[in-house]
Amino acid sequence: MNKQKVIYTIIGLIFSILVIIILSQNVYNTNTSSYRALTRPLAKEPLLISSAGQNTDIYIVKDIINKLMIDNYFIPMATTENLDDIHSAIMVVGYSEVGNRLKDKTYLEEKQRVEQFVKAIEEKDVFLITIYLRGGKMLSEETKTLLNLSAKSSDYVIIVNPENEVDTFKEMVSSTTPITFVDELSEVTEPIVSAFR
Repeated sequence: MNKQKVIYTIIGLIFSILVIIILSQNVYNTNTSSYRALTRPLAKEPLLISSAGQNTDIYIVKDIINKLMIDNYFIPMATTENLDDIHSAIMVVGYSEVGNRLKDKTYLEEKQRVEQFVKAIEEKDVFLITIYLRGGKMLSEETKTLLNLSAKSSDYVIIVNPENEVDTFKEMVSSTTPITFVDELSEVTEPIVSAFR
């Protein structure tokens, strides 16, 4: 009988450890659908990569997309005219005053372009992925506004290093939109791949 108790105790401990491991991997999964990656591909090529805010993060995403050999067009200041024959779009969000100045644009002009672009994406039924790479600490008011504009119309959202802003990010998306939180920039490839393959 003692052997049987020991075996049941060991099985119970193993089960408990497995539950703890599974729950710790889903640390951000509260209130909204959070996924490590999509369970099946939903986006189609060709892809348009654009920016909301004109920071340099768009070049990081461009490099990832090119390494994955996903057919894409890279247009940082894309407009509605750029959506012809496009099936999916990635909006890389992050406001940069310098980036806008280099393009001879103001924040309000960039915000208006993003609003019009996102509206056209909805009208043309283009699959929209919003990506934010800067984490919770870098969430300026301008970035938060641009992120909200893009995320609320997105079909999938990817956030790197959300820190204490998980609830803020979740409030930006509809309850049916999958959102992935990753801790490191190096982990962003997996959710992007999951959207296409």
